[in-house]
Amino acid sequence: MSSRYTGPEKEYLDNKRMMLYNAVKCYYDKNLKSSSVKLGFSQSKINDVIKRLHQREAYYKYYHNFNINQVKKISIVAYWILKYKPFRAENWTLSQDVNVHIAYRLIFYISIGYANFEYTKKYGNAEIKLSAKRVTANIENDLLHALSEHDITKEALMILSSKIKNYVCELANNENYPRILLKDTPMNFCPRCSKAVKEDGRKIVCTDKCGFELNLN
Repeated sequence: MSSRYTGPEKEYLDNKRMMLYNAVKCYYDKNLKSSSVKLGFSQSKINDVIKRLHQREAYYKYYHNFNINQVKKISIVAYWILKYKPFRAENWTLSQDVNVHIAYRLIFYISIGYANFEYTKKYGNAEIKLSAKRVTANIENDLLHALSEHDITKEALMILSSKIKNYVCELANNENYPRILLKDTPMNFCPRCSKAVKEDGRKIVCTDKCGFELNLN
């Protein structure tokens, strides 16, 4: 593939970089804004993360002729965040590095968001609710440990993220937990096409034309 591969265009870099910034900002606003922690980042390292994602997308397209889904994409982004460590934090007191927590949050919430999207797509407006706290209690420590202490591969991380998504769906199927809404997760882009989403009355809708919408009732 190396002789055929060309790197991402500027539009791709800008789009993915903004999506990552927005996702991390949501994490910061939800968990750290009221604290003394200040986040910073290296734009060149973030660009390296995005270029690695583009390269992996091209690999799957060229050798396997399919497009990887959002859960797998965020797993690849998380993997390279762990490797490049583009984020830094002042007044950080947690034992794991800030990049570990950002990678964890991306994997966890995107997987839950995608599970919620799939479930809503399957069952329409059925009142299916998932408990984020219940899911978090079951996997958070193990996932944080895996991300911080082990040399986990991209493929393993993609499988792990898919397992989280499937686990969340299984909880909803078997135990009818309260649904976690997209507005409660630190992401603001469409799980179907990756464009931005916005609140429209009692719905979250894609700003592009893919047709994704989620009722908040």
